[in-house]
Amino acid sequence: MTEENPLVLTDDIADFRALCWALYATPVQLYTYQGERIRTLDLLQVVCLLEIAHKYHFTAYEHWARDILIRHTDPRNLHPQFRFSYPPSLLSRMLRLSEKCHSAKLRDNVEATWLLRFDSPGLALTTAEDLQLRQFQGKCYYKLVRNLGSIRLEGSSTAFVPYEMELSPEQRARLFQGAWSIQRFLRGLREDCRLPKKDAACDQARHDIACKRASQDFFGRGGDEEFLRSADPLEVIHNFLEQHARSQHQGTCVLKHLVTAYHDFGDSLADHFLGSCGP
Repeated sequence: MTEENPLVLTDDIADFRALCWALYATPVQLYTYQGERIRTLDLLQVVCLLEIAHKYHFTAYEHWARDILIRHTDPRNLHPQFRFSYPPSLLSRMLRLSEKCHSAKLRDNVEATWLLRFDSPGLALTTAEDLQLRQFQGKCYYKLVRNLGSIRLEGSSTAFVPYEMELSPEQRARLFQGAWSIQRFLRGLREDCRLPKKDAACDQARHDIACKRASQDFFGRGGDEEFLRSADPLEVIHNFLEQHARSQHQGTCVLKHLVTAYHDFGDSLADHFLGSCGP
């Protein structure tokens, strides 16, 4: 390699500058950088460093950059005002890097941070599709359904998707398909709990009293109305289960059915929008 015959790198100039900075930084600078707060941290520089360090197998620098990103994308440590300090394009890049570097923790943090702020849902969905992050896709679509208030068990189920969401025709179709599928699920859940089937472990006398009382508590005292109006009926179920966790109705058929349905729904959330992926 000479001035007449230079080595030509195809990397982004920002990535190369980040690597040069890391290579020539003093231990004190690196240590100080680890303690920086988000308002003064050049997060893009760390992302660029992670990208190029992974590419050229600078393992120590890759782990250093990855750990900083994990710490600064953890929703538990992130002040609400800084959730919007990350441009969606940067979140997309970090999510792609998390898969490239096989960092499940970074991926989980970026997904959680993006769902908390949830702007540019089209970009979030496209990134998830490219990376085949099925669970994240399901959470994004459900977040859209909740924000649009398109879950309705009675009355109009029409949903309007604002243009600024920039969803592709395929994504819009999946959104409406999922909203319709969730409506069917919730209708079935409501009917099952209105007339709860007796569990094998529940004696008939208890079933006739406690189980039916639990159903009346949920559907007969405003629960049904709240269930129908809510943009997130599953939150209503969750709150009901929390309130009755230590009540006299604990262990009744209705509560058992609600608990099972609640967890089954979470596990199969993506299926409502993307279709079943098989047994």
